[in-house]
Amino acid sequence: MTTEPPSLLTVKQAMQVLHLSRNTVYRLVQRRVLPSVRVGERKLCFKIEDLEAYIQQQRIGSVAEWIK
Repeated sequence: MTTEPPSLLTVKQAMQVLHLSRNTVYRLVQRRVLPSVRVGERKLCFKIEDLEAYIQQQRIGSVAEWIK
C-alpha cells in the first residue's frame, strides 16, 4: 500500500523539499518565482507539482555536459 503525498504542502514542508529557509521561500513567493495558494486569510500552501517545476528550473545541466 502506497500513500500519495498531500496535494498541498505547508511552508514548512516546502522548506524541507526545497532545502531553503523560511525567508527564502517567502521571498520567492513575493517575487512570483514560486507559485503558491492562499488558504484562508493567512495560510500559504504549495502544490507539489509547482515545487518540482521550480527544482527543474534551477538545474544547471546534465552530468554528461560536465564531462565534456
